[in-house]
Amino acid sequence: MLIDMVEAYLDLESPLYCQTAKAALGKAAELLKAARAASRPVIFTNVRYDKGGANGGLFYRKVPVLNVFEEGSPLGAFSQAQRPRDGETVSTQ
Repeated sequence: MLIDMVEAYLDLESPLYCQTAKAALGKAAELLKAARAASRPVIFTNVRYDKGGANGGLFYRKVPVLNVFEEGSPLGAFSQAQRPRDGETVSTQ
């Protein structure tokens, strides 16, 4: 399971940039490669809000930076290195 491996944590310009995310991305890539090679199920998760955060509830309103996860935001997209393939499960919340 790859949890929220999205650009919001990897892009230097993102308000949610995390310096250690690059290292985690490398380890996750190894895990992803091994799971695919072993024909194991691969599950990606991603946070996605409607435009304006209509489905974000109180937490969205309290934490304005979560707008990076609004539908269509490039920061909410999976990283270039790790994208779901056809048939792999993507769970959004």
